[in-house]
Amino acid sequence: MSLSFPSSLCFILKLFCQSTRSLGSEHDQDSQPLHAPKNPTGNRPTTKDSEFAPYFAQIPEDIIYRSEFFPQTGPLAWLDRDDCEIEIERRLQAGELTREEADICRKFAQDGYVVIPGLIDPETADAAWLDYVTIWQESNPFNLPAQPDKFDPTWGRTGNVHKWVMGMHGLLHHPKIVNLIDLLLGKPCIPYQTIPSFYGSEQPAHSDAIHMTTFPLGFLAAAWIALEDIHPDSGPLVFYPGSHKLPYLLSEAAGIGIGDHKRLGRRVYIEKYEKMVQDLIRTKELKPSFFTANKGDVLIWHHNLLHGGSPVNNPEITRKSLVCHYFAEGVLCYHDLDNALADIANNGDYIGIVKEELATEENFDEQAYLLANRDVAEAVKNGIIPSGYSHFQSFGKSEGRKLRVDLKTQN
Repeated sequence: MSLSFPSSLCFILKLFCQSTRSLGSEHDQDSQPLHAPKNPTGNRPTTKDSEFAPYFAQIPEDIIYRSEFFPQTGPLAWLDRDDCEIEIERRLQAGELTREEADICRKFAQDGYVVIPGLIDPETADAAWLDYVTIWQESNPFNLPAQPDKFDPTWGRTGNVHKWVMGMHGLLHHPKIVNLIDLLLGKPCIPYQTIPSFYGSEQPAHSDAIHMTTFPLGFLAAAWIALEDIHPDSGPLVFYPGSHKLPYLLSEAAGIGIGDHKRLGRRVYIEKYEKMVQDLIRTKELKPSFFTANKGDVLIWHHNLLHGGSPVNNPEITRKSLVCHYFAEGVLCYHDLDNALADIANNGDYIGIVKEELATEENFDEQAYLLANRDVAEAVKNGIIPSGYSHFQSFGKSEGRKLRVDLKTQN
């Protein structure tokens, strides 16, 4: 079905926009834009989040970056919680949310996406695209052919184009988008990656979670920006409302072994993961929606929402767009498919610093450590060792002892 919006919701979303606070590599984020300020969002600091710190303390320093090796516990994003409707209403009544923000949060929680009509003004969209084309024609840092190839849907899908194109960088960091994603994730977001498209990608349905994974899961969102009016025959973005509530399908569940993607290439992803997603869509009878947007419309989707590119019926028609991905601050960011830590600055805080700080005498939770390590508690009780902290410093750290009980064992 084609995507349509009740006029009342469109009006609400436009009010929000007016009042808001002012594929190359899929995970390469190791350099700054060549001609952009290093931190254009106002020195938004990278901080360790006390909500996550106890869970990071359980992560071994030599972990394999696959979801099955992480603790299967951790806080949920606020709009993923069973009581999110109650919390939305509480914040609304407390004046922490406007009515428009509350409606946006409800839509995102229920369906896994929200559309903001006209969030980006057409002039900004045109300028960003012109900047991209100009830099491509003048210096071509993307190593693209001289002309777009309408028969190759992936042409122009250059990962992280914002590193070279100031206009695209401005869209990634656009305050209206950043503030909205802050709201939906419940944390300040970190703009991470961009992928532009000249034509419909025809990319099979997938969830971003297998490519850009977070611990805990659920702390990524993406914004798809229409840079022209999107024609139904151009291969519009297709997505499956409500699919974000399905269990996360990651490498282990898809039968992709550790290192398989690096060793065997994309074939293993296509044959195993993409096939399982199609089977899931069929067995769950998921219904597609198509984003036939106007220039400047933005669709924001949940970490686990299934989406892709629909078939291009007319290769003469372009589908100019930019998709931006955002991690939440305070989470660990990695790539489940490649078993690799995301190359993003804030990751340095998590496995090393957070664990080390929790283990300082000032921050060490003696009671939690003894509860998690009953043999140590018995030794302290019998006077064999003076304290749990002394045990952790002398033995527990090297033994990989937990600093607290895994929450799933407490039920």
